[in-house]
Amino acid sequence: MNPLFNKTSNDKDRIAKLELVVTRLARRSRKTALAVITPYPISNAISSEGLIGKSLEGVILRYMFSWPGKITKGHIRLDKKPKEGVEIYVRIFNDVISESKGFTVDKKTLSVDTNLEVKSGDCLEVTLTPIGESEVKEIWVSMLWVPNSGDVQNFLIEDLEKQIKEIAEEV
Repeated sequence: MNPLFNKTSNDKDRIAKLELVVTRLARRSRKTALAVITPYPISNAISSEGLIGKSLEGVILRYMFSWPGKITKGHIRLDKKPKEGVEIYVRIFNDVISESKGFTVDKKTLSVDTNLEVKSGDCLEVTLTPIGESEVKEIWVSMLWVPNSGDVQNFLIEDLEKQIKEIAEEV
């Protein structure tokens, strides 16, 4: 390995070598890590198979969020078009607040933009209530949750730094 400074070199050579080292170190420090955060589907399907003559009713989906984000879309698919419609309620709640949105479904499928903000620890509950003589024998529900990327990136960079330290200790 070459020594950083040669005892016979003059001050100009020493400064030039230091500038070269600093430039190379500065280039290395600009490296960043980028994480791609994909939307996360939350879904469930329920059938009244085995429940003779009974229609589905009540809670059809529950989920708890471990990270803040936004529920952007919701999709509902029923076994058949309801006679008078069904009501779908989407509720986000925690120990302090509760927010809900209701939708009336009068066809076999429905897609909605929910745009509900969620925080870490929030709970999601989706309920179904048939209107009048409408019967639901099967329902599929799916929602798209997009985690906040800023917080996730900080976590990933911290995790990467931890991995780098562990590797450096092994060497």
